[in-house]
Amino acid sequence: RDICWMDETTTPSYTPELAADLSVKTKRLQALMMNFCEKEETSTDYTPALPFTMHPPPPMSYLPATIPSFPDHSERIRNLGAQYPTHTTRQVNCAFVGRQGNGKSSLINSLYQTLTDSREWLCEVGTGHASKTISYECCNELDYRDILPLILFDTKGFGDSCDKQTRDTLTSIVKGKFKPARSMSKPKWHDYNVVADKKLKIDVVVFVYAYGTPFPTHLASVVHATCRALNICIIPVITHYDLAKGNKDDFAAAEEECQMAFDTQPVSIANLNALRKSEGSEEEQHVTKSTIVDLASQIMLSGQHHHRNKGWDVTQRTHAARGECVVM
Repeated sequence: RDICWMDETTTPSYTPELAADLSVKTKRLQALMMNFCEKEETSTDYTPALPFTMHPPPPMSYLPATIPSFPDHSERIRNLGAQYPTHTTRQVNCAFVGRQGNGKSSLINSLYQTLTDSREWLCEVGTGHASKTISYECCNELDYRDILPLILFDTKGFGDSCDKQTRDTLTSIVKGKFKPARSMSKPKWHDYNVVADKKLKIDVVVFVYAYGTPFPTHLASVVHATCRALNICIIPVITHYDLAKGNKDDFAAAEEECQMAFDTQPVSIANLNALRKSEGSEEEQHVTKSTIVDLASQIMLSGQHHHRNKGWDVTQRTHAARGECVVM
């Protein structure tokens, strides 16, 4: 208290008397501090402080030299197969309907290749307005190979018409009366079953519409009316999504038109084989495969919903032999 601190503007005047006084007071202060430290060390409440440890800094993380590849969909496909085991799940029959050249066969190939992790083709693919599919074809390879209890039915491309032949053909297909491997160009009476075959009844219809082509309004209305009358789910799919780059407004208009026709949001899928041929980016192929797996899951979910509405046991298989379904 006796020490007076001076600011920077004050000039100190040191004298021998002041120096002696400061020395005495400094020694007195040191003695008080030593006495205080001795009392603290002998106190029972004293807890020694932990020694300070200098930890080394964490190692720096460096970015990899190459971009990691996208994960495959093997685990998702296995989970889908575990959710719908082929030995204890009723098969789901899915028919692909649309105009000719809109990508029905290509979508079936992409679906099969993604689920089997291969590049095998189930059916020939047409170009433009030239359709390769002439007869009514089906394939149970996914069910036969214990991948998924899903039977795929491919149809000949329809015209944008709502005439009687179109209505009768669609009705016969979804009811299971149209025989596989029979021509759809000019069907005869012997191309139909007298009684509907339960193994051929359609549970889900995938309506395929190619972006960049006129929307088949009349055909869509026939498919919608037929499926609604039989309580069958429709999944609209817009193919050639890879051609919509830079045309977001046009694609949004096509998507809206498709959604209004079926009262449901369509699924947009790029052509997987076209992406491979054009060396599409790995990201585009990854997104396309992911969408295809989602489509397969939606087909199985909708098919079992149709089974339950009909009062069918979803665990009771139809026991269709492999030879009963013609390989595409």
